[in-house]
Amino acid sequence: MRKSFFVKPQLQLRQLFISLAVTLAAALLVYFALNYAIWSSARFLNVPAATLHAVKTIFHITFAGVLFALLIAFGFENYFRFHRIAGPLFVIEKTLHSLAAGDFSSAPRLLRKKDELKDLMGELQVMQNGMKTFVLEDRKILRDIMTRLDHLVQHNPDFQTPLLQQEIDSIKKDLLLVTARYKV
Repeated sequence: MRKSFFVKPQLQLRQLFISLAVTLAAALLVYFALNYAIWSSARFLNVPAATLHAVKTIFHITFAGVLFALLIAFGFENYFRFHRIAGPLFVIEKTLHSLAAGDFSSAPRLLRKKDELKDLMGELQVMQNGMKTFVLEDRKILRDIMTRLDHLVQHNPDFQTPLLQQEIDSIKKDLLLVTARYKV
């Protein structure tokens, strides 16, 4: 369910403007081509002025209605297509921000059924899980190093001096800081 009408307003409005401008430009080209063709043939067929004026009026009104309907249809199509791309980009952007902050604990964010870029989101989640695994493995290695240091001190009377014990405790404290900034 959409939480807001515009996901990225500046980008969405620019995309909508470009889409409508291209549609309008193409429609005007068609208008001028048809207008020229109709009036050129009417001149050769010796159509009375009143009939020609009536045809011109019907043509202009019909063309304006078709153009208006096209602009509305392309506007809606652009809005929904944009949301299927910009919504996932917004989710991907949030995920990248949390990864950059070292937070690998967030649950995978789900996209809507009709959204695009699901494959990119899947790869991002694979990357997140890989980074989380690396941090957990590094923490295990660090715990093993601390255990080995404790074992070394306990089984070697030469290492049981207060000064050496203080240095080992300081090293263990530093080892705990190595992956402390990551949230898994």
